[in-house]
Amino acid sequence: MKIVICDDSKTACDRLEAVTKSILPDVEIKCFQDIITLQAYIKTHAVDLLFMDIDLGKETDGMHFIKEMRQETLAEGNGHNSLPLIVFVTALAERMPEAFSVRAFWYLVKPLKSNILKEVLLQAQTEVEAQGKTDSTCKLELKINGNTNLVSLSDILYIESIGRKIRVVTGSGEYESYAKIGELEERLPESFFKIHRSYIVNLQHIRNYSSSTVEMSGGVSIPISKYKYKEFVNTFLDYQSGNIL
Repeated sequence: MKIVICDDSKTACDRLEAVTKSILPDVEIKCFQDIITLQAYIKTHAVDLLFMDIDLGKETDGMHFIKEMRQETLAEGNGHNSLPLIVFVTALAERMPEAFSVRAFWYLVKPLKSNILKEVLLQAQTEVEAQGKTDSTCKLELKINGNTNLVSLSDILYIESIGRKIRVVTGSGEYESYAKIGELEERLPESFFKIHRSYIVNLQHIRNYSSSTVEMSGGVSIPISKYKYKEFVNTFLDYQSGNIL
């Protein structure tokens, strides 16, 4: 498990790192004292668990940072599961209600108690392992230049058929593979819908639609067949009501 600690107090960082290592010796831990370096690290590294202080000094607010990070992630077309588990570690007990709005995993009030920290770490480890197992079964397998690539289904915005190839567009990039869109459709869950002979969209990433187009995350508009419109609306409404996962 990969853990990051952000606290403007180096002493607090070192103490939390030491206690965490005593409970889970094999975890990887990085410590940061400011949000700028933390933000740069998170953009380029996978993080499973983030211990986040709230009052970071110099009018810097850890809660606001997490809110912005979630909003940016969703705007880029990625799901909540692409973010690390968030555990706030702070002396500000009165900020606890705000943690629910950012889907915090836990809220710890300083001074920390080792038995509670142990419980948090063990539950976080279980959650991370469970997400890993789920992720492995929620990926689309693509053959690209002889290699097998696994693309997370939740990251896919839409799929386009171009001749003998298909183009899989995600929030962070594109993949091209030799395949038939019809065969691909059969491998996808019900949360994907073929709105046109050349397009399959991920219902999770639809932002708006009309009788002729569907607008995806990022602002891309996809044409919808007039013969598919009624079925699409019914399917999308079922998805929004939770009848389709």
